[in-house]
Amino acid sequence: AMFELQRQAASGIDYILTRRKQRQRLLLLDMDGTITPARFVQELAQVTGQSQALQPLLEGASDQDMRSARIAEVFRYTHKTRFEQVARNMVIRPGVIEFVRHMKRQGFMVGVVSDSYFIAANILRRRIFADFAVAPTLLFDHEVCTGQVRINPAFQAPTESGEEAGICKSHVLRRFLDDPQPPQIDLVWVVGNDINDLPLMQLADQAFAIAPAPGLLPSDAGITVLDSFEDFPGVFTRLALVGTDNAASP
Repeated sequence: AMFELQRQAASGIDYILTRRKQRQRLLLLDMDGTITPARFVQELAQVTGQSQALQPLLEGASDQDMRSARIAEVFRYTHKTRFEQVARNMVIRPGVIEFVRHMKRQGFMVGVVSDSYFIAANILRRRIFADFAVAPTLLFDHEVCTGQVRINPAFQAPTESGEEAGICKSHVLRRFLDDPQPPQIDLVWVVGNDINDLPLMQLADQAFAIAPAPGLLPSDAGITVLDSFEDFPGVFTRLALVGTDNAASP
């Protein structure tokens, strides 16, 4: 029980903000479809024999909170090691690690923001040497999934903001931008892949989409579409984000 509480605390935005260490640059990466070509829950369902039960939930247009809860129920009684094994074995896109390392050398704090599960996102962020992960938290009892998921509060709009209630990755970025601890974030890059990433990408200074499906993202959204992470060296040159020392902001 103590370990479970510690694991949940590590996914909290307040804890993550304490680790900013005065960095003023932020890079946020989506996980499913961006860092990894595949989607974690589909990989997990294949390993656990739950693909048939999962597929209708992915295709439905139900409320996101309700759908997340139903998907979590599919993996009830699945041991934690199965989640960890799938996350460790997922294929990551070529060039991701080099991209993250370059951005960290330029003074960026790098995070994985996923609507998948923290148990997977945290493993993927370690594999690519990112600084943190933000994602919903699955609950485990004696290392067995209870089928319950806890939405990370960082995905919810602060009550005092006056924004509409709802779950959105863009609220994670707003927490960083509203961080009262100086200095303020002054440069944000976001890399996504899906329409669910659009509000987050539109809030960034520089937004990129890695191999999105044709026509998925609006052409006038100011998003640079790249075929792979290996295309970023050309972006660095164009935006003067080169070298090992902090370069001037684009």
